[in-house]
This record gives sequence, C-alpha cells and structure tokens, in this order.
Amino acid sequence: MKGCCFAIIIIFVFTTSKGQNIVLNPSFEIATVNCQALPTMPYLMPCNYWYRSIGSPDCFSLNYSGTCIYNTAPNTPYGFQMPKTGINYTGFAPSAYPYTFDVREMITGQLSTTLISNHSYYVNFYVSAGNTCHIYVDKIGAYFSLDSLSPDSDNYLYNLIPQVENPTGNILTDSINWIAISGYFTAQGGEKWITIGNFRDDAHTQFDSIANWTDVEAYYFLDDVSVVDCTATGINEQQQISFTLLQNPVTTSVGFTSSQQIQTATVFTTVGAMVKQVHFSNTLNYSFDVADLPKGIYFLQVETKDKRKGIRKFVKQ
Repeated sequence: MKGCCFAIIIIFVFTTSKGQNIVLNPSFEIATVNCQALPTMPYLMPCNYWYRSIGSPDCFSLNYSGTCIYNTAPNTPYGFQMPKTGINYTGFAPSAYPYTFDVREMITGQLSTTLISNHSYYVNFYVSAGNTCHIYVDKIGAYFSLDSLSPDSDNYLYNLIPQVENPTGNILTDSINWIAISGYFTAQGGEKWITIGNFRDDAHTQFDSIANWTDVEAYYFLDDVSVVDCTATGINEQQQISFTLLQNPVTTSVGFTSSQQIQTATVFTTVGAMVKQVHFSNTLNYSFDVADLPKGIYFLQVETKDKRKGIRKFVKQ
C-alpha cells in the first residue's frame, strides 16, 4: 500500500521526532509485579499502559514473581516461547471455536500522542502461536479508537473492522518464531488507543485444527507493538524507478534486480534510521550482506546516479 511519500531532503528522516514509536510500553517491559500496587481500574494489566479489553489476556515474564497475574515464561500454560525483546510479553485467545462460538480475548493499550487526521501510520506487531492449543487462526488485527473499548461480559466480539489485519487465509501456525503483522492506514484524527485481537466472527475466521493439543482454543503470544507516523518520517514503499527484490523475507543477504543502473542502496528502519549503505558500479545484479542486522522490518532505498529513487519493504528473519 502507498500511504506516504519519501522525503526529498533525506535529512528530514533523521531529525523529525514524529518518526518514533508512539506506543507506550511497546514490549511490555514496564510492569508491576505486585497486584496490590496496581491502580484500582478493574481491567488494568500488570504490563503498564495495557488493559484487558475483552476476557483475560495474560502477561508473561522470565522474572515471574508469583505475586501477581504474571505467568512464568518461557514455559507457559500455552506453550514454550522466549520474549522477542527483553523479558516480558503478553498473550491472548483470539478464538475458542468450535466449543464456544465468537468468544474472544483482546488487549488494548494507550498511545503517547493522538493520531493526526489524514496522516499515514505504519503499524507492526509480532505474534507467535501457543503450541499446546487446539487451533490456529488467520484473523488477528489492530483497531484504533478515540477511547478505550469498554469490556462487556455479555458480548465477546466487537462489531468493528480493524485498520490493520493479517491477510485472509494466512493462518498463523508458527509456534517457534515471532511473526510480524503489519500495514499502513490513514488516521481519521484523534485516535489514542490501539486494541489487538480477532475482530471477525467465527464465520469470517479461518481455522486450522491440530491433533496434538491440551487447550481447546487458539492462543497467541504478543510482543513489540509499534505505530509510526510515516507521513512525518516520509518513508513508505514507492517506485520512481523499477527494481525487484529477489527474495523476501531474507536471512543473510538482500538481492535485487533493476533495469536501471543503481549506484547506492540504503537500508532504513521503520522509524527512519539508516543502518546500512552500499555502493555499486557497472552491474545489473545487486546483492549485499545484512546478516548483522537484527530480525525485523526494514526499508530498502535504491538510487541511481541522477538521484531517482525506489523504495521497497523487506523482512529480515
């Protein structure tokens, strides 16, 4: 999708403060381990700035204290998983099909600033399937709202369409790796909350049952939630010149082809920080090493001698 244009003056990418992640406590590292110390709001989770929107999503920690509703990690009741970042992560059940229809758990969190009308935002978060559970699903997404979505014990499903959602039919079966769910959307303006879960009813959710299970539900761990104003950073996929990635995702190297003579290739993070730059001469086949980059989502900008540019997103595994 095309939601924002690349800045003409590249230095703008590095100086703007709006290119930062605006999710508070995005990897759940700020936490309260003593339940008695939590504020009195009934749905506040131990991971600060995050709340139980529907049901009872969980906080997991490698430093499990036993004094709050933390669950011990990496050996959790829903399977084995190490945090993607730090020592904490969360988890929720997006479905309990086919035993209790349309039952959901959702987690909601605060943003550090309200979204700006007509700005394009890049959203990314990571999930991993619990390997002790009976089913996997495809429909996990993020919904942005002006205020928090009020829990209702009589209604386990919000009648809402998330702005960013995992593609239909792409059932999330990986219980070993952290899988990115990402996308762009244009803000209406004033949104201050993000809610993550399955917003579709069972009729519009695709399921994959597995034989070896102990829990009759789907369950996913969640970590590293980010929301970036890409109108401010100026980074998004565009193609003033034609080039094609040879492979995506990548592991050790990025390769691409182009009918143009490419002079420079630059890799940026999703918040606009340049992490790698290489120069080419007299070739139409291009490749360079990215083994030293952490796993995540990046943007590759290629540039010709006459300063024409193209940008593509890639995933480093």
